[in-house]
Amino acid sequence: MNLKSLFSNMSDMRTRYALRLMGRVIVLLIGVMFCVYDPAQFEVIRGANFFARPTWLHLLWVIWVIDMAAQLFPLRTQISLGSQKLWKMRFAPLKEKFSVEAMKKHIVSTTRAAFKVLLLWIALIALIGVLRYAV
Repeated sequence: MNLKSLFSNMSDMRTRYALRLMGRVIVLLIGVMFCVYDPAQFEVIRGANFFARPTWLHLLWVIWVIDMAAQLFPLRTQISLGSQKLWKMRFAPLKEKFSVEAMKKHIVSTTRAAFKVLLLWIALIALIGVLRYAV
């Protein structure tokens, strides 16, 4: 299965988001590998060492700053679909009737899913805290 067939059924924006997620996961894995095999790479984040010499962490920092600036001052093509509905030209009212009961069920199910994600994040942060103080 090649990458093109994987994304062929997705919209352009969803493909862009999926690729960004894959890039972030790759960066995370590289960071974990450096943390395990060469922890001295992270000395740059202690104290005033950040300006001592450039490292790969500086490249990540620059990308992060550019990404934040792009979110603050987005180009018209970079705005998510959810944000575009605020403009009159992008707003499309519902044409069909919807069931209030189905909407309530959907809200309850998404709220439960959000709580599961919240519990997962709490567990992950607790695990990181335990590892931080145990090691």
